[in-house]
Amino acid sequence: MTWLLCLLLVTSSSGTWGEPLAVIQNELIEREAHTFVERFMVEDLEKHPDVQVYIVAKGYEHVLKKDGQTDAALVSQYGLQDPERKIEGIDKETIERLEKKYNLKPPEPEIISYDQHILVERLEKDNRIRNVMIITVISTHNRVRIDFLDVRTGKFQSEKSNGPMSYDFGGPGWPEEPIKK
Repeated sequence: MTWLLCLLLVTSSSGTWGEPLAVIQNELIEREAHTFVERFMVEDLEKHPDVQVYIVAKGYEHVLKKDGQTDAALVSQYGLQDPERKIEGIDKETIERLEKKYNLKPPEPEIISYDQHILVERLEKDNRIRNVMIITVISTHNRVRIDFLDVRTGKFQSEKSNGPMSYDFGGPGWPEEPIKK
């Protein structure tokens, strides 16, 4: 991803080219450093205290899935409200009149699926965290939202959709929008 964009060549004191280095958060890391990625569900975060500390230190603990969150709170937080209800052949006023007459209320959006995956990129030589990515997948009966949060950079990408979607990592991606607190 953008990690490759921050590569910096540094010369040694003798004036010859030194080892290629990457600058990440004011920390020099060897470009050739080998990394590995581990994946786990947010429910297993307690088993990874260093990752939990990293997320909190970066200020993104509010993004993490919490026990006991209501569907209404999640719908509001992730912007999954249903679009305006329309019934083919019936105008809006008639629908409102019938809802009032028969005391009908449109159904509240119900969360069908809500998962969070955490990807941790670590340096092989000392197991230090290089980056953390939080991937949230949440859906109702008619909407799906997938959020990607790069914890190191704070870059957030999301998409809401009524149909199939894909994210093009090599293209423009999705528009950025802030997470509602």
